[in-house]
Amino acid sequence: MVKKNFRKLINFFNYDIRKYPNFNYNKVNIFNLVIENFIIQHKDQPFYFIQVGAHDGLKNDPINKYIKKYNWHGILIEPQQDIFYKLKENYKEFSKNLIFENIAISSAKNEIELYRSKSGNKSTVASVRKNITKRQLKAGDKELHSVKVKCTSLNNLINKHSVIKIDLLQIDTEGYDFEVIKTLELENLKPKIIHFEFGHLTPKECNDLVKYLSLHNYSIHWGGREGDSIAILEYEKA
Repeated sequence: MVKKNFRKLINFFNYDIRKYPNFNYNKVNIFNLVIENFIIQHKDQPFYFIQVGAHDGLKNDPINKYIKKYNWHGILIEPQQDIFYKLKENYKEFSKNLIFENIAISSAKNEIELYRSKSGNKSTVASVRKNITKRQLKAGDKELHSVKVKCTSLNNLINKHSVIKIDLLQIDTEGYDFEVIKTLELENLKPKIIHFEFGHLTPKECNDLVKYLSLHNYSIHWGGREGDSIAILEYEKA
């Protein structure tokens, strides 16, 4: 009875409790399955992506191997200038197919503030949301500093580069993912796949994001423990 009531209480706040093995096992990577299936179905068509929060292109990057293996075309976006230089260096052999943008994606005008660790800390975690940076670094206010970076919307960026299709929108912006998605007018251009991080979103943001994508004809695979989420565009209804 206690367990049942506790579950109801947790569900009320939009959380869920599920069983999870306490031993090591091989988890299925849903993102890889989706991408590999998409590649097979569209093998005769060029693949185009936009990655927001590309970091250095190596650390925990889900698409690095695909960019290199299949010579993907796309735009890599990273606002931190020092990390941006590393990103360009790590992809220099594939740069003919890639566009690099040292900018943040936001609906704000001109510039936005990022919070990261002070100089000397090796961590490169950065977020528009100060509380998330603090939590990620387990740091206090005095251990952080802010930097203002130029920003633009996804709409402006795709217009700048004359993008006519997006097969994959890859986002990892430490809690700012929904705000990034909202800067793209899905009525005009819908990515076939949207891969985003949900771990830093509030329950309300999670609900709002799923509702928003569902209304634009996406089916959502909501990530489990240690997993991100994937929105897949369904065939447009006549």
